[in-house]
Amino acid sequence: MSTTEGGTPGRERTGASAAECGEVFGADPKRAYDVELMSRRVLKPFLFVAILLAALVVLLVFAAKDARSYKGRVARNVSIAGVDVSGQTPEQLDLAIDEVEQRLRTIPVRIATFDGGFEAPGASFGLTIDRPQMRINAMAAQRPAGALALLGKYVESYVRTDQVPLVAKADRATIAKTLSEREGTKRRDPVDPQLRVRNGAFAVLPGSDGEGIDVDALTGQVASAAATAKGSITIEANRVPLPSRFTNAELTRLVDLATNRTATAIPIISDGTTYEISSEKLRAWVTPKINDRLLEL
Repeated sequence: MSTTEGGTPGRERTGASAAECGEVFGADPKRAYDVELMSRRVLKPFLFVAILLAALVVLLVFAAKDARSYKGRVARNVSIAGVDVSGQTPEQLDLAIDEVEQRLRTIPVRIATFDGGFEAPGASFGLTIDRPQMRINAMAAQRPAGALALLGKYVESYVRTDQVPLVAKADRATIAKTLSEREGTKRRDPVDPQLRVRNGAFAVLPGSDGEGIDVDALTGQVASAAATAKGSITIEANRVPLPSRFTNAELTRLVDLATNRTATAIPIISDGTTYEISSEKLRAWVTPKINDRLLEL
């Protein structure tokens, strides 16, 4: 039994109104709503970030599993000069490189000069592919280092083909032979000075510079152009002076050295018999050579 405020007996009160509770705890319903709304606004960005991170983790798992599925093979969506090599084993990759190299050896190469020039197939310039490097590059395609880079390549592999750059080589000796044949009388090769023996003494036979397309420069140009060639290669080249490997003055400086080294005969003992190699014979054997770009005897 309980009493009312006036002392009148009545039923016991078992609840309180929201307003009364608010008064008891000092709470403002409007303020409570504002606090709840603010909490939602604060938590919403964190929820978005959590979902994004979860999605990234899932994609990373798929990317890692995908990379493992191509272990020992070329990755997805990889091409060499237009030839699809996706998923190929090293043996299959070699066959694909053969196909690309054969195309390279038959590609028309046009050497344009001010007086016309000439055209010849890639084989006339010794065009080949650097096979070891191409194998390494193809197997490494779509396989970057780092988790985020791997994820990016994984997504990209579904929408874009990874074109492996062609690593081509040109052979200097083959190009020198081709230029000698195709330039004809327009080409004059340089002549190195020579060391001769006259009347028992050394003498320098003067050399001369030549004129034509520079072999070294053209070798580099052909290799670079072949790496990005589509259907043909055109290279503009000019005939330039072609110096000999060493000058008359450089060879003349070796005359004194050669003379001193062959000034006396050399005795040779064989089976108890002594023989002599005369100065004249020794001087006939002396020839200059280039060692690491230095002229020596």
